[in-house]
Amino acid sequence: MFALDLRLAAPLKEELRLDRKRLVADRFKRIWAVAQHISEHPGLTRKDLADRFALSERQLQADLNVIRDEMGLPLTRVHGYRFADPRSSDHAARDFTLRDLHTLFLIVHRAASDPAIPRDAVDAFVAKLPDAFPPPLQPLVRKTLSAYSSDEFGPTPEVYANLAEALIRHRPVKLNYPPRNTIGYLTEPIVDPEILLPHGNSWYLIGRCHQRRRDVMFCLDNVDSVSFDL
Repeated sequence: MFALDLRLAAPLKEELRLDRKRLVADRFKRIWAVAQHISEHPGLTRKDLADRFALSERQLQADLNVIRDEMGLPLTRVHGYRFADPRSSDHAARDFTLRDLHTLFLIVHRAASDPAIPRDAVDAFVAKLPDAFPPPLQPLVRKTLSAYSSDEFGPTPEVYANLAEALIRHRPVKLNYPPRNTIGYLTEPIVDPEILLPHGNSWYLIGRCHQRRRDVMFCLDNVDSVSFDL
């Protein structure tokens, strides 16, 4: 009987481990939803936000700390929660959305390689673009449109641009990792992307993994490329 209990305990332990991983993805999906809600409705109080997401104020505060301290978004508390705006008006137009990012990446990439366009003009143009996006998207815009050197750590801007396009088009992607940097037993996870966000010094993709049949939070640090033709 004791041996049977041990055999039963092993899969239970594994299931509990997978449940903890699921909670990570689920929590960051909620945190991203909180960030987007603050961006779209600046000025809400902690109680307003806690009620909106069915959280205690203590839980909500923990999420706000992640948004500010771990995701690096410019969250402030001035007459309610809002994102700091370098421009004067809280209601300044945000003309660009995630749908525009891949197009802008192609424009900037081609302009940077065109000798007829001064490099400083391209740099000045790129520096202005993030402020035209909603605050939660601005770190991704900077990452996607910034110059990239061959010795830089992490994916190329093209990877971020392609993931943004996949998010808009609701297309599954294959994350191509080097063989030495596999995700558990997965060498080429196929993902239905939902959210692309920063955390600490890394970027993560949250989406439903075809192989694991559940939501997974993938670190992008070692991704070489993204494939669409699955």
